[in-house]
Amino acid sequence: MKRIGICLTLGLALLALCNLALALKQDIPGVDEIMDITHRVKKGLKDVIEAEAKKPKPDWAKLQKDAKEFTRLISLMEKNDPPKGPKASWVKLCKEYTQDVAKIQEAANRKDAKEVLAAVKALDKKCDECHDKHRP
Repeated sequence: MKRIGICLTLGLALLALCNLALALKQDIPGVDEIMDITHRVKKGLKDVIEAEAKKPKPDWAKLQKDAKEFTRLISLMEKNDPPKGPKASWVKLCKEYTQDVAKIQEAANRKDAKEVLAAVKALDKKCDECHDKHRP
């Protein structure tokens, strides 16, 4: 009887851990979702940030908030498995891209529109290498 109780307790603990792991995994958006939020034409964070930085008087609070979210989302990319290609390359490219996106956030925090625009433009040069290796 004691063994049954121990087995049931262990089974319930294992089930709880599995549910926790699943819940944590669901908090990390997938690659497609991240790319849609950050790179959708005209509506993605990259384009929204660029448009705001081009204004004569940017809304710095909005720009800083968007840049922070852009950096946060891109930093989650490497936690996903690559859609294709080797994981090591995926992690390397994701880390590099996160550093490049962080430059936008840093420039926004300094309220330097020219640097924001330069950092956004630099991102466009990074797409092909990652897409060639990892986009299905």
